[in-house]
Amino acid sequence: MRDGVHYVVLGTMGARSRRRGAPFGKFDHFMWVTLTDDGPIMANLALDGVYDSHVMTRQRRTLRRSVQAGAAVRSDGIVVDTKRFAGGTTTLRLTNDADVPMQVELDVDASGKVRPSITTLTTTVPPNSVELVDLTLAPTTPTAVPV
Repeated sequence: MRDGVHYVVLGTMGARSRRRGAPFGKFDHFMWVTLTDDGPIMANLALDGVYDSHVMTRQRRTLRRSVQAGAAVRSDGIVVDTKRFAGGTTTLRLTNDADVPMQVELDVDASGKVRPSITTLTTTVPPNSVELVDLTLAPTTPTAVPV
């Protein structure tokens, strides 16, 4: 809303889009507008449901930008100071800067050369908070580290 006026921005319709879903404000839909004496009533009609005109809120936009910038999940990494990687532990920092809960689903790929201590993680990070998760990686066999 600017100067007491609601502005609505719609994406492409029938064209190419990454359609990442309602939390990103990018999904196949059209807007149904009904004019009443009290003003317009708007609904976003999607193939899989109906969303009101507040489908992209400031809270969701804050969360989306954090995720897209790579700030939502960070790692300190694992420092290797030998010629062979014998394993190590890093801390994953799950940061939610938004005013709404953030659902996190992580899948850690076990490549066959490394065994992670966790392969999947599903958690909800409360609004405006940080959760720390330790992740240990162990090689199936000692692995040479290029210098």
